[in-house]
Amino acid sequence: MIPCNKCSQHIGERLCIGLGDWLCPECCGQYRIVDINCWKYCPFFFKEEIPVNAEKQKQ
Repeated sequence: MIPCNKCSQHIGERLCIGLGDWLCPECCGQYRIVDINCWKYCPFFFKEEIPVNAEKQKQ
């Protein structure tokens, strides 16, 4: 079992292409778009899930 790269408290169940490491589902959802440059074909990424203020936070 591989620990999550962000929190190290949960099991990294998702291979994050943008990060190049394993993430737990909780961190994937929390850091997606805001801290991680998500791959547009990622199976865990859905355009409708983009936070309204995500683009402002990236700048």
